[in-house]
Amino acid sequence: MRAYSRTWCEISATEESLPQAPVSLNRAGTTMIVVGGLMAIVGAIALTNTFAATAATVYALGFFLIAGGIMNTIHAFTIRRWNLAVLDVLGAFLYFIAAIFTFRQPLATAATITVMLAALFMVGGGMRFFAALAMQPAHWGWLMVNGFVTFMLGVLLLFGMPLTGLTGPGLLVGVDLFLSGVTAIAFGFETRRAASRVTHGGIARLAG
Repeated sequence: MRAYSRTWCEISATEESLPQAPVSLNRAGTTMIVVGGLMAIVGAIALTNTFAATAATVYALGFFLIAGGIMNTIHAFTIRRWNLAVLDVLGAFLYFIAAIFTFRQPLATAATITVMLAALFMVGGGMRFFAALAMQPAHWGWLMVNGFVTFMLGVLLLFGMPLTGLTGPGLLVGVDLFLSGVTAIAFGFETRRAASRVTHGGIARLAG
């Protein structure tokens, strides 16, 4: 049985199992190309000014923390069990305290984010590298390069502290967005080619 499509996690579709595979694969491929292109553009913009990208990352975190506090507060007033409501209020309080710290101490927040992101990128990059090596999906070389570069950036930024704290989050986010976007574009084109192979295979069977 021949596999015709691989997406991020090597999603495979066959002629026998998916009669509408060409249409679905074309749509999936186009979506990945468009989303990957947008990710690559945003990543490239972030890399041109890593300090601004770091500031944007810090303030985005602050707004997310505020949103989390508001959601916990709303949930506390809608839940009927008082003990769970107390936990929601406590969680909202912690969210708001973290948001205040983020806005009042952006440099310390950036350093903390750098350490956390470096660790996450090291883990995520290693997983991508070994997943590509083990599964060998379409364009698995791109996935291996993506994982290796992400892992090494995490290592360099972690050992470059505290200097890398000023630009670390912006650099990490920019590189990861750019590489992930390029990988998504490559997978999207492979998916569209897979759809073409499914279509041509169906035509050949009808002609036969």
